[in-house]
Amino acid sequence: MSRTLVRTALLGAAAVALIAGSVCAEAVRHVQVIDQDGARIVTRVGPTEAAPPDQQLPRDGVIWHYNDPAGVIQSCVLSDLTFETWLGVNQNVQRLMYFETLGDGTPVYEHPVSGASLVTVGSAESASLVAVLTEKNDRVGVAAFSGADGSAPIWGHDFDPLYNGAAHFGVDVSADGAIVAAVGFQRSSPYHSKLVILDGATGAVLNELPYDFSATAVELSDDGTRAVLTAGANVIVYEIPTLTQLLTFSVSGSGGVARISRNGEVVAAGGFNARAFRDTGSGWVQVHSQQESTQWYGGMAIAGDGNTLFAGSRNYSNETITLRIIDLVANVETGRYVSTPTGSYQDVITRAEVSMDGSLIAVATWGQETRPHPEVMVFDREANMIGGIAMPGSAWTLDLTASGLFLVAGGKNVHANQFGMGGDAYVYETTAIVPIEEIEPEIPGDAVPAAFNLAPNFPNPFNPFTNIVFSLPRAEHVRLDIFDARGRLVRTLANDRFVQGEHTVLWNGVDQNGRSVSSGTYYCRLQSDSGVRSRTLMLVK
Repeated sequence: MSRTLVRTALLGAAAVALIAGSVCAEAVRHVQVIDQDGARIVTRVGPTEAAPPDQQLPRDGVIWHYNDPAGVIQSCVLSDLTFETWLGVNQNVQRLMYFETLGDGTPVYEHPVSGASLVTVGSAESASLVAVLTEKNDRVGVAAFSGADGSAPIWGHDFDPLYNGAAHFGVDVSADGAIVAAVGFQRSSPYHSKLVILDGATGAVLNELPYDFSATAVELSDDGTRAVLTAGANVIVYEIPTLTQLLTFSVSGSGGVARISRNGEVVAAGGFNARAFRDTGSGWVQVHSQQESTQWYGGMAIAGDGNTLFAGSRNYSNETITLRIIDLVANVETGRYVSTPTGSYQDVITRAEVSMDGSLIAVATWGQETRPHPEVMVFDREANMIGGIAMPGSAWTLDLTASGLFLVAGGKNVHANQFGMGGDAYVYETTAIVPIEEIEPEIPGDAVPAAFNLAPNFPNPFNPFTNIVFSLPRAEHVRLDIFDARGRLVRTLANDRFVQGEHTVLWNGVDQNGRSVSSGTYYCRLQSDSGVRSRTLMLVK
């Protein structure tokens, strides 16, 4: 699909400039424009703009808001590099909706799911592919769609009639769209289930594995070589597509949804306790185990590099919600946020996601009817709330890009405890509250960088060269690294002391040994005493 994408990196930020001796409020935006000529950066300084007229409550960071008067946003996903957002709408009108992440909230297309219940959706990160899991005519089905044309599915796959049930996290797609994993189950005793591995391009069955127990959720590593299966309190890790079992463990109680890191090296699950395991190369080792009196661990998420764990729990004696952020390398808690709801079924954690480097954590909750905090909360690694989305009702689901730059959240437009129809979805840009691209108007005289900053690389996508630009507010030691999609170090571009100011480093797409790397998603991380910043890079050959 040919289109021009304009990425506003700093929304709602006000700058003060001295123009002709007067003080004027100005909005400063750092914009990445991607079109047929490639990628380029444009800085815009102009009068502060008012919030869109249909946005009743202006919120920093919200790119667009979509309201559905009849349906609930049951699931939502977005991609890192194709700028696609997909919504799965349930309740009265079952349909799949496709939006441009950087658009205005107008759907590009809608695909009705007639005669079926849309359960959930999963999408690729670097390719235009979404998988839709449905229940239709007492049978589970999977269909794939592309952003290029939503009039009909690319392919479809039906489970055997025995499998008539599906759950909210029952489908996932590898980052490049090559692998789709789905699970269906039998709703009545004896509760059989089946895991199916499909070719993302054709829908052909690559492998399948039936069970004599109920399995409800599956999640893939980014490269599609590993999957974690949730079977109540039991967790099973497989190699894909052979479905060779790599690890199995259990948690106490009935269990929750098991998670796997993007690099496929760490898995975690929760119940009355929380456990995490890491693949060390020579075997799986438990790297975290936690159990506190009267706590039920119902929300788990892992950073893409496997080094940060989010573990959310509910105290079933007093309903208190505790959100914990844990460093899995040192196995220490780096931050904790506690909320005390005003009644039962308040603040239920519905989904959490962690960025690739663990610097950003997004959590969706049902919220509280008294509204003491946003339904969607964004935290740093020390559990400081640095942003959020105050939804009119309850957040039922969310997704976060690996870079942590964008998130999408959807749900019901009244609290989950209340009866009512309709739903809302929000696409949110975290740089609105983590101003890693903040630029101030130039001041006559010596120019001084306004902030510690890692700008978007350009061009992006690139082949084979790209420029990486960063700014330092003072002279300091800097480390600049490139990682692959699994979080492995590819090359260290800089590890030295730099003077104050703006610097440009060229990466030519080779690793530490001087070998050209393959096409795909890479991550640039800037570290200094001023902080840590990261960017997503895409090499296309």
